[in-house]
Amino acid sequence: YQRRVHGGYKHGQRLRIADVTVTVIGVKEDDGVAKLYFHPDGTDGAGLFDSMPSGMIDTGEVVEVEPCEEGREYIPPNITSDQLNETFGYPCGLDRTYYNKFDIRDEVCELFGFKHGQLLEDDSGDRFIVIGVSTNERGVPKLFLKPQGRRGAGILPDERLYSLKVIGSTDVTEANEKECDLPFNPRRDKSSSEDCILQ
Repeated sequence: YQRRVHGGYKHGQRLRIADVTVTVIGVKEDDGVAKLYFHPDGTDGAGLFDSMPSGMIDTGEVVEVEPCEEGREYIPPNITSDQLNETFGYPCGLDRTYYNKFDIRDEVCELFGFKHGQLLEDDSGDRFIVIGVSTNERGVPKLFLKPQGRRGAGILPDERLYSLKVIGSTDVTEANEKECDLPFNPRRDKSSSEDCILQ
């Protein structure tokens, strides 16, 4: 898909049509004609409208949509920040840690494919513990993982989650502010939030 403005819409824009909410994915040529694809909430992938419906309402929300691996669909988790119940305290940040709270409910973590406390491994043998869901610096819910040998939790690019396999589970001990370098989440400071990104 091409991530360009088409018909006044942008990639990642959230729109409401009657009681259905869709995410704008991008433009793809269909029978020689450039057409705009949407991802309706609760469906397995992007598709077309037979004809562009009238009365589409811009929700004012723009979400991150990570590209999927070739031959495998990426389904954006259907959750917004106001639906999170962040109650579990844990260090966040790969080098300098700060205190953060996470939503560890199964029904929330499973939107990203895993559960709190699961032990994961990638193809290189690197291991991670699932901590829970919180928001990134743009307010988008993301699954946070603690890499083996690091003090705090961080974010993997969504497409890399597909390479992880569950190899077990472990108890995760809740932390308090005194165990972190900073007693608060500097989420408004983008440079601090980027300390959590795992490559």
